[in-house]
Amino acid sequence: MKRSGFTLLATLLGFAASSAYAANVATSTMGATLVNAISIMKVTDLNFGQVVPGSSSGSVTVWENSGSRTPADGTTLGNTAGTSRASFTVTGAANATFAITNAGFITISDGTNSLTVNAFGSYPYVTTLSAGGTATIYVGATLNVPGNQAFNGTPFTGTFNTTVNYN
Repeated sequence: MKRSGFTLLATLLGFAASSAYAANVATSTMGATLVNAISIMKVTDLNFGQVVPGSSSGSVTVWENSGSRTPADGTTLGNTAGTSRASFTVTGAANATFAITNAGFITISDGTNSLTVNAFGSYPYVTTLSAGGTATIYVGATLNVPGNQAFNGTPFTGTFNTTVNYN
């Protein structure tokens, strides 16, 4: 009995020793860099200015890269007063790149009648924060105006979202 207890103990110690010799350990370094959250603040609203509806459907585009506006098809331009592309200030980590997501399709209203806005675009097309952690972006879109669009003299208004995220 004593011998088998000794043999069992020796066998168990042998397995434990061989397991210790078979193990390999690697060490990895961990790290993290904390940065300020990216944020966006509106500076200027998107405004199509005065638009004259025609007998056929048309549209007006305010271009994100220049702020100019272009009529198409049955729509003509009225007074340019107040026309503007939207502008935003983006702040975050210095030299970080970011992505912009704009609305896809929205409806604006004068309280009685509605118009649709789509084809939102943003500029600059490559978006990187400065060494100071800021950037200015611009947003334009297309206003769609049905032929003989009714209106009540009140401006058409609505809102849209522009979202920024680090790449």
